[in-house]
Amino acid sequence: MAGRKLFGKAGLLLLTALLLCGLLGGCYRHRKTPYDYPSSTWVCDSPKITVRVDEKADTMFEISEAHAPYPEDMEIIFDTRRMQLLFHSNSDGGTWFEADCWYLPYKIIATVTQDELFDGKYAGRQLVFRRTEKASIDEYLEVFAVPALLVLAVGLLVIGWIVRHKHKKAADHT
Repeated sequence: MAGRKLFGKAGLLLLTALLLCGLLGGCYRHRKTPYDYPSSTWVCDSPKITVRVDEKADTMFEISEAHAPYPEDMEIIFDTRRMQLLFHSNSDGGTWFEADCWYLPYKIIATVTQDELFDGKYAGRQLVFRRTEKASIDEYLEVFAVPALLVLAVGLLVIGWIVRHKHKKAADHT
């Protein structure tokens, strides 16, 4: 009975620890943007936006269904500090399109917060930019290593607690 109780408590503790690690791991945001992947192409199907990053990390973009005529000097900015994607113009000083982003090596998930480029059609919606080149295993490891290490560390702590608790119980019975 005591063994069931111990493993029941330990199981609950392990489950709680794993859930906490999952939550903490989910808060970890990959800080690399398309600038960090030279010679890459990122495509969003709706609206149709293609972003190309050349070997010098300069960006070019094509927007096929913009409703508003946008300025010729408009540029795309991937902001890692604020985790945003912006279409910004220096001539009028305005931001035509803004989205909060989740950057991954193979896609960008962008939640649109401001949309003057498409007359508000995509405001509040989630857009996905997919990278056309395959991401390498190293790029995936960069993203998932921190959450995996958190889960491993908590798992080891829980196992250590279980072993120590069993030895303490055994010593108390002798």
